Parts: sequence; C-alpha cells; structure tokens
Amino acid sequence: QGYKANVAFYRIPADEDKRRLWLAAINRKEWQPSKYTRICSEHFLQGQKSDNPLSPNYVPSVFAHIKSPAKRRALGSLKKYEARQAMKKKKREESSRHEAARSLLNLSAEVSGSVFVADGEETEKEPANNDIIDNSKCDAMCQTELTSENIRSLQFECQQLRDKTFALQEKLNSDILEQASLKRLQDYTAIRKTFQSCMPVIDCFEIAMENSKDLKARARTYSQYKSKKTMKHLMGISPQEVISFISKGWGGRTTDAHITANSGFLDNLLPGDLILADRGFTIQNQAGLHCAKVEAPALSRGKKQLGAVELEDSRKLAAVRIHAERVIGQARSKYKILHGPVPISHLMPNAPICAPQ
Repeated sequence: QGYKANVAFYRIPADEDKRRLWLAAINRKEWQPSKYTRICSEHFLQGQKSDNPLSPNYVPSVFAHIKSPAKRRALGSLKKYEARQAMKKKKREESSRHEAARSLLNLSAEVSGSVFVADGEETEKEPANNDIIDNSKCDAMCQTELTSENIRSLQFECQQLRDKTFALQEKLNSDILEQASLKRLQDYTAIRKTFQSCMPVIDCFEIAMENSKDLKARARTYSQYKSKKTMKHLMGISPQEVISFISKGWGGRTTDAHITANSGFLDNLLPGDLILADRGFTIQNQAGLHCAKVEAPALSRGKKQLGAVELEDSRKLAAVRIHAERVIGQARSKYKILHGPVPISHLMPNAPICAPQ
C-alpha cells in the first residue's frame, strides 16, 4: 500500500489448479512463492483479478517476458469476454421484462376473475338482520351511503383499469418481440459511416461443376482463377448483410464486368447509388448511365506505388468488402451444394451458363 494509487496486491491462490496457472504465467525458474508473496494488480489486463475462470483476468498476463502478439491476443480475449458479459446482461434484462409482462398478465386475469354483483341480480339471502347495515350503528367516518349509481361507477372504473393493464401487457410483449427480432440484424453503422450512399456490395462467387461433353461449353466454363470448370454468379449484398440480388449462372470464363452489365443488376440502381466492388468490376461507364457511382480499389498498374490517399481509400474499401465475403462464406457453409461439383443434370438447359463474353 502506498506504492501507487488504486494498486492492489494479491496472494498466490491456494487452489492447486489456479495456483499452477499463476506460477506458469509468472514463469520464474527454480522459484516457489511463500505465504508472504504478493502480485500487484498491474499484472492483470483490467487492473484487478477475477474469480471467473472464463475471464482473461483469471490469470495474470501482463509481464515483460510476454511478447506483444500474446498481449494483443489477451486484449482480444478480454474484449470478447466483455462483449459476452454485456450480451448476458442484456438477456437478463429482457428476461426480467418477460417476467414483468407475465406478472401483469396474471394480475389482469385475477382482476378479471373478480365478481361484481349488478343491480337486480339475486344472491343467496342471509339472515334478515344482516341484509341491511344500519348507518346509525356505524361510525361517522365509515358511513358512505353507497347507491347503485356509485356501484356502477366503480364497476366502470375497474373495467377501465383492466383494459389499461391488458393494453400495457400487450405493449410490453410487442416491445420484447421487436427487440428479439432486431437483435439478429448485424450492426452496419461502420459501412454507412465510411460510405454513406452505399447500397450494394457486389461480388462474384464460383461453384465447381462437372465437365460437359460439349467442347465449347468446357472452354466457356473454365475459370482461370479457380483452374477448373465453374459456374459464376453475381451477388449483391446490402449494408445489413442481406443478399439483395443474385444473377443467373454464367460460365467461369465470363468476366465480372460482363456479368454485371448483362445480368439486369444495373437496372435496379437509382440516381446517387454507390456500388462497392473489386478491381475486376470495370463498370464505371455503365453505372454512370444510371447516375450511379462505383468505388473499387485503386490499380497500381503503370505506377511505382500508390499515393497515401489511394492507399487509405483502398484500405477502407477492403474493410467493408469483408462483410460480403463473410455472407458468401455463410451461404457456402449452409448450403453444401455450393461446394460443388454441381452435376450437369441439375443445370437448366436454357440458363446462360455458356453465354459468350
């Protein structure tokens, strides 16, 4: 104490498993801690230890002998742990709201089950001396002189309260369902922040296919990139990581620009739209006819090196295009047929898979 403000000192754990992990992290040769040994909190990522085995702060990890890549991995683990804890907290809050909604529903059911005796309704008769309570026998503070009009008014107010309770319960349920559905959507603010007018991110993906008996078809389906016979599709992916456009199949030899210009994709563009694409999509002129713009990484052809501005723009574009690659990867993992090879018998005879360039 007094070494630094907000610095704590911890004993070496007595638990054998945890103690072994701590000693391995400290990494001192031929050294055994005593009962007076302490380790300061600055050796933990968040400045304090954690008793949760899932937390990166369960074991000290900030030491001079640990290299920077390991420290970066530890910081990455800490961020993932904090994100998981935040998600668990959010789920607990939603669960609490569910419980509150159910409690309101039960309360509404209990209130609805209450019986109110209306005028003219016969009830089981009690002895005559209990039918009427003489106001003269009551204390002055208890004399209400309730009439049938007062009873009807109370019944009306109770019904209004039941209606409001039910409406509140319905509102809570609708809010919870809305949050549950929105939670599945990806956060696309990063794309909008970098490219505000971005509508689709386009890319072509190829599916391996069987060899055709037709020699011309073989030539037109051979992909230089994949070094095999493939079928190529153009895919448009929105900033929300939703597939908004997919073209028919084209031969693997067909260029990306030709597929984009002849697949009907450009007909869906609106003035001012921004398309994010790769270097192979040389469609600036075709998109310009629709008053749209194409952003693609800068080409270094004919240049010794790219300028600082071009490098930064290419870096931002590459970071955004990762979203499109992730969507394509998810589609391949979900639909095993996309791994190929696709049998020729599964292809439509009139599909433009062998369309000329």
